[in-house]
Amino acid sequence: MAYRPGERRSNTVQTAFHEWKPFEEARAFVRNLGLRRQRDWYAYAKGKMPQVGARPLDIPWNPQRTYKDKGWNDWRDWLRAQRQEPLFAWLDSVALNEIAITVSTGTTVKTR
Repeated sequence: MAYRPGERRSNTVQTAFHEWKPFEEARAFVRNLGLRRQRDWYAYAKGKMPQVGARPLDIPWNPQRTYKDKGWNDWRDWLRAQRQEPLFAWLDSVALNEIAITVSTGTTVKTR
């Protein structure tokens, strides 16, 4: 949408002659895409990920500039890229000790 002072909406971010979706809405949309890295974002923004769909025209390809003073933190926050949980994070220390003893000795040991 082109910039028209009389039609300006108060809840949007405007840069140059373009009206962008508010930061929180744009970030929520992007987080639902399941992208993990900045490289994935740029591929999506350029249309190189057709399986994900096309980027809406009211979400900028360079959010770090557009939303700089409007809520932007970093790429991890934008994409909600979570660090993967360690493989055995769900096991408690007793269970891990049992596994370690079993592996090292070849004998099943119950410590509980």
